[in-house]
Amino acid sequence: MGHDALYATVLGCPEEDEVTVRTLSSNLTVHTESIGTVELLGADGALEWTRDETGLRVKLPGDLPCEHAIVLKIRGTDE
Repeated sequence: MGHDALYATVLGCPEEDEVTVRTLSSNLTVHTESIGTVELLGADGALEWTRDETGLRVKLPGDLPCEHAIVLKIRGTDE
């Protein structure tokens, strides 16, 4: 990923405390680089996450910065 970041937009306010980005699963070739950090724009700090064959699963904080959409900033391990 170099110095770039990948941004994933989630429309609406998730009802659960976790979202899954299925296109970033470990068994697809859409994004083969390793993931280092996942952040929520408008919130402080990195988020807890896991990546497996179902997708990139991200645990969200209790307070979301917006009720209409959230944006995840995904960076590689070489950042």
